[in-house]
Amino acid sequence: MARKAATTASDSPATNNPLLRATAALDKVLGTPKWRVELDNASLRESLPHIPTGVIAVDYLFGGSPNKYGVRTCPGIPRGRITQVYGTESAGKTTLALTICASVAAAGGTVCYIDYEYAVSVSYAAALGVPVTDSSKFVLSQPDNLEDGFKTIMLMALAGVDLIVIDSIGAAVPADVSNQEIADLGKQRIGLLAQKWSQFLPLMRKAATKMNTAIFAIAQIRESLNTMGYGDSTTVQGGRAWKFYPDLRVRLDRVKQETSKVYNAATHTVEDQKASGVIRARIEKCKVSDAQGKEGVFYIKYGKGIDDDRSFIEIAIAHGIIKKGGAWLTWARPDGTEIRGQGQDKFRDEVAKANAMNDLRQVVVPFLVGNKVDVVAEDAEDDLDISSLTAITGGVTPGLAELEDFEQALDA
Repeated sequence: MARKAATTASDSPATNNPLLRATAALDKVLGTPKWRVELDNASLRESLPHIPTGVIAVDYLFGGSPNKYGVRTCPGIPRGRITQVYGTESAGKTTLALTICASVAAAGGTVCYIDYEYAVSVSYAAALGVPVTDSSKFVLSQPDNLEDGFKTIMLMALAGVDLIVIDSIGAAVPADVSNQEIADLGKQRIGLLAQKWSQFLPLMRKAATKMNTAIFAIAQIRESLNTMGYGDSTTVQGGRAWKFYPDLRVRLDRVKQETSKVYNAATHTVEDQKASGVIRARIEKCKVSDAQGKEGVFYIKYGKGIDDDRSFIEIAIAHGIIKKGGAWLTWARPDGTEIRGQGQDKFRDEVAKANAMNDLRQVVVPFLVGNKVDVVAEDAEDDLDISSLTAITGGVTPGLAELEDFEQALDA
């Protein structure tokens, strides 16, 4: 039987605690205390490093509950981590991604958009505020195959690009497939795409963490062929690994389409046409705040993007800032003037005429967030060894060896 050492008066609780002793020793061995993760969210005086999405309802949803200092843990896309957004078609996934790109660029950040689908509308992106012609802020990549996209992601992450968007993870085609003859299509190994992602995700995660890059990946929902009438009849593209590596997984669903009076030049009449959609965001997995399982709603105007002004108006109504009497909306501005409108469209017109939307935003924000804190990410101390990328394709994919010279390429 092991004998317990005698305790002397000089012994402190720290020296008798094996966990504290090991922690102090590991700080010395690793040369830094950064390996330890801060677990006390209640004591946070500033939010975790993050990127505001530009959508108030989404930032509020992701942020979680405020602590005693009024600080939300992560009111935006977390830096150094992976966020996955998935849903059916027309659920606003790409629109949300482009809106985040515009928000990052407007704040002076950099974005690389990996368009595996070859479907991004440059004119629509520009209309949402993405600086499509400024290559110092935004780069659109359309890789020939999955592996070329891997190389792009790694290089961009290791260079310290603020945001990398992957649209979408299920549309990427492995080189083994893209190089096939037409007659051989359909003969590829089952699950090849999922296997490639499973091998690459740990490397991508490590690069993002090292350089504090935010990864925003989009996936589609497809009908599952193997349920045999039991269980969920749908599946999310990309394989099972995409359930485990993201820190934040969000499902988007269009729950309603709304009509509006629109002039039709062909018929020379004013008609009711689908003009906007109501999108529900549900947090399926969250490692950055207490938002697990929570839901929020935002709005999209077709052809124009996310309608954040409407979100502010709806929030203002919910908190009694804007008074609602029948169809009439009334807001008493901080300067004492009053804005009224019959119906939300008319009310918005009056707010716009008074150039008062920013004033309304400033009144609403304190109801949703704590003290504003500018988060400055720490610089990474070292680069990531990416030679293990060759394991993804057995070392046979042309061009992977070029990644060995990444540091020299950046210096040049």
